[in-house]
Amino acid sequence: MRKPARLVLAGAAGVALVGLAAVGWLAWTAREARAELLAARAELGPLRTEVLAGDATVTQRITRLQHHAAAAHEATDDPVWTVVAAVPWLGGPIATVRGMTEAVDAVAAQSVPALAAAATGVHPARLLDKGSLDVAGLAEAAGPLRAADESLRAERDRVAQLSPGWLSAVSEAHTELLEQLRTLSRITTSARTASELAPSMLGKDGARRYFVAFQNPAEARGTGGLLDAFAIVRAEQGRVVVERTGANTQLPQLPESITGIDETFLERYGPEGATSLWLNANLSPHFPEVGAAWLAMWQSATGQELDGAVALDPAALADVLRATGPVTAPVVGTVGADRIEKLVLLEQYQRADLAAERKQLMLGVGVAAMDAILTGKAPARELVPGLDAAARGRHLLLFSATAGEQSVLERSGLAGAVPDTGKPFAQAVVINAAGNKLDTWLSQTLAYQVQHCAPAGRQVSVSVSLTNSVPRKGLPEYVTVRSDKPLYDTKVGQNRVGLEVLVTRGSHLEGAMLDGVPVMAAPPEGDLPSRLPDGGVVGNGRDSGFITETTTAGRPSFGMNLEIEPGARRTLVLQLREPAGVGGSPLLPVQAMVNPPTATADVSACGVS
Repeated sequence: MRKPARLVLAGAAGVALVGLAAVGWLAWTAREARAELLAARAELGPLRTEVLAGDATVTQRITRLQHHAAAAHEATDDPVWTVVAAVPWLGGPIATVRGMTEAVDAVAAQSVPALAAAATGVHPARLLDKGSLDVAGLAEAAGPLRAADESLRAERDRVAQLSPGWLSAVSEAHTELLEQLRTLSRITTSARTASELAPSMLGKDGARRYFVAFQNPAEARGTGGLLDAFAIVRAEQGRVVVERTGANTQLPQLPESITGIDETFLERYGPEGATSLWLNANLSPHFPEVGAAWLAMWQSATGQELDGAVALDPAALADVLRATGPVTAPVVGTVGADRIEKLVLLEQYQRADLAAERKQLMLGVGVAAMDAILTGKAPARELVPGLDAAARGRHLLLFSATAGEQSVLERSGLAGAVPDTGKPFAQAVVINAAGNKLDTWLSQTLAYQVQHCAPAGRQVSVSVSLTNSVPRKGLPEYVTVRSDKPLYDTKVGQNRVGLEVLVTRGSHLEGAMLDGVPVMAAPPEGDLPSRLPDGGVVGNGRDSGFITETTTAGRPSFGMNLEIEPGARRTLVLQLREPAGVGGSPLLPVQAMVNPPTATADVSACGVS
């Protein structure tokens, strides 16, 4: 064999040997990295609970987490991993594993120690003293908590952007790690928000007073439910005191003229009694304007200036009671998380002995739960996730008259605000129009579908279905009553609701159908329609007939009043053209209802999965 040929073969053999060595090294270090990464994730899992509990062993767990995370990162941080990770397709799983080990190492080295240090200082066992919260100590924790939150969110987002590629084992590990980081991130964000808001809102720099509304979703309103009862609470230096309580029938009488009401709110909801009737002030789904209206109404009626508003419902109380354990309330006795919703939504109407007290039932349980929290009976590891769940479900809403605080509330999702964005959007809102308690059995689904994508704007279908699954018998008259006194015959359990659908800014309605029948748009105010809607066929004349367009929270909204018989399903479909430049998947917030609404999106027509 000639020398050049022998050299070529030798070179090829050398390359092969190097390749085999690289594969062997990659396989060996991958096993090492996997073992260390699994060990780090095992330490990361219980960390949330231990941090919230103020467990003394958390320092040892952090040390173990840091050891395993650093070892996993070291095993994947060499030239072989760098080269292979850059290979198209083949290197996808390698790049993902490498990214995960880097992220876990950063979380262990930066985020977790800052979180643990802050949590140790602000643990409820040290913050609460005879019913007062150490607001100064909580304020001191704001800096470390902010650092922990920002670091953890950055690593969470980095992991979310990794593409696992073709290897299922890597894909599963990526999914599990991302869920762990998201869970921990929610806790750090909640803790950070609390440290930024609680000191000032709980009176660190002077007394604060709040209007607390207990909402009953058995009779739906835009922010959740009917204002059943109220309280005025004072917070000063971390101590919360209830100054006044009452049923909705005990709210102060409103004067003819209310000052301080936002003009857009007044124009939109004033004609519907939002500033003349306490029970209609929360027709809007945008809690910031509802909270401001309550404060203006209270000041006009009593002369007392309040600093903010809080709204909560039975679901929020259930989340709190899971942390505090059962509490004892007037009249109803012991109430736990498994009973409060049944008690408010149905039991109170079935029991004659509760008739005189039912409007203050939620109030009694709420005050007892607050006392349990302030006396340290609620473990943070259970209370914080519970409050977080209540806020994310819009069962707990907060409003502050202080602009800076309100900005933080809206950024954190605690404000119950309709999102201020030009992105694609759809939200269905139902309001009870029958004056009964039948919305306990009302369910809502929304489907957003892009039908055609074009530079001039997307054609979109938004379909909303409402189903009345009320029992055929066995309900007290107080639940099924038709307080609206319709002039037509109705069935027992038949409901009437106002349906409003908020959509993308700049959208135009091109058509609408109710239960498969075309619906006409209402003519401009003061004009007569060119014809009646299908001769009054729609809903046998019992629905509103026309679909109306208004502006709600700065965006177009379309609505109708609908009758829904027992067992019936009503479906309203809007055909819309969104403005040019709008793209991507929509935001689909849902209303707080007894039966949580569902919302889905299909934007595949635009090539987006």
